[in-house]
Amino acid sequence: MLGYLAKSISQLKDPLLYRTAIAAVLLTISIFGFLNVAIWWMFLITFDLSDVLPWEWLRDLLSWAAGFALSMTMLFVSTILFPGVATIIVGLSLERVASAVEQKHYPYKKLGGQPTSLQTLISTSQFALTVIGLNLLCLPLYLILMFIPPLNLVVYFLLNSYLIGREYFELVAYRYTGQKTVLEMRRKNKGQIFIAGFILTFSLSIPIINFLTPIIATAFMVHVFHGMCGRNNVIKK
Repeated sequence: MLGYLAKSISQLKDPLLYRTAIAAVLLTISIFGFLNVAIWWMFLITFDLSDVLPWEWLRDLLSWAAGFALSMTMLFVSTILFPGVATIIVGLSLERVASAVEQKHYPYKKLGGQPTSLQTLISTSQFALTVIGLNLLCLPLYLILMFIPPLNLVVYFLLNSYLIGREYFELVAYRYTGQKTVLEMRRKNKGQIFIAGFILTFSLSIPIINFLTPIIATAFMVHVFHGMCGRNNVIKK
């Protein structure tokens, strides 16, 4: 699978993928920039200790501590939200990226009806809400397990590797065939899909690189799909 990942990264040099990647990066920065600015602004207008504490030095100390805690919280929450936001971005660029990869590496004919852009966007949005919702539900567990560092990462990676691997696979597979065949392929290749999801989840957790991950992940899953058991049942040359 690392070979698939290397192919996906190297194809970012293609003009179409390069432009799509730049657009995805700008969109992601805009979303999280707006979110963080909004949270920080709300903090500034609500966290006022001037009427509670008469000592200026203590007010400054507590304000700094609260600001630091908020910054760490924003970073932590952004990490949790990133997989969901990345999925929505995939919905906007799936067809362009997948087609570019297939034209270069897999000139196969497609079978079955191809979902429309609106259907793909609705599907990815629904899944993004699922990812965000489940991670927020697990937030108390993440915070508790912060005192046992390996375990909080294990829970995060297990949950998101399954969710992201499954969703990216289905987004690519539904371009070729219907639900019954997709479910059968997913059952036969569940280990491979989970490993692919783990690689993608790891990429989403790396600062800076994670901004490019939605595009790389789409290309990567196209390669994974074309190497799967059962693929010949839905694609012919």
